Amino acid sequence: MVELLVSVVILGLITSVTYGIFSAVTRAWQRGMALSDEMQHGDFVMEQLVMGLRSAYYRDAGKNSDVRFGFWLDDQGSGSSADDSISWVKLGPSLIGRGTEQSKGPHRVKFQLVPDPDNEESAAAITVWSPDEFLQPEDFDPDTLKPTLLATGIVGFDCRVSTNVDESEIVWEEEWEETNSIPRLVELTLYLKPLQEGEEPVAMKRCIEIPVGKQFWPVQ
Repeated sequence: MVELLVSVVILGLITSVTYGIFSAVTRAWQRGMALSDEMQHGDFVMEQLVMGLRSAYYRDAGKNSDVRFGFWLDDQGSGSSADDSISWVKLGPSLIGRGTEQSKGPHRVKFQLVPDPDNEESAAAITVWSPDEFLQPEDFDPDTLKPTLLATGIVGFDCRVSTNVDESEIVWEEEWEETNSIPRLVELTLYLKPLQEGEEPVAMKRCIEIPVGKQFWPVQ
């Protein structure tokens, strides 16, 4: 009888340990899948931004001072709570899709975070319009355009630019505003929604060299 009771206790302990291990593995797998899903959203947005910035366009680059074709940065904080927005003129389908009317020529895009209409979270979004003023009504205000959502789960966006590049150092600037030029380097940081409340957002960072920017800011 004693041996039977001992066997039952041991079996119970083994079952409990096995369940605990299985439960921990399951939670880790679920967390990994959730993180993978978030990272896919972030990867999509980042890759679109990278392609869009590398397709930056400037009419008669380096030969005039037309602010309509410059790079704009609205700095709103830093770190995971940053809510920056950027705008530039580009060519091609990145960010706006193939077959769209705007993709047939130069167009200005603005990337920013906006409230997701389906919940209380923020989402990555763009607006697009023609940089040519004569194609717009006199009272045209791009801020009245309805943003197109790219992905949800992006809770922060931080951007820095650089024009001073040498072999030893990159000097970053967080303020750029509406200029008539284009930086040579742009550093983008997307902050993804944390998997659990109380955790830190997941940061995705890329540094992009803008080809047309070289015409404004040669290496020192």
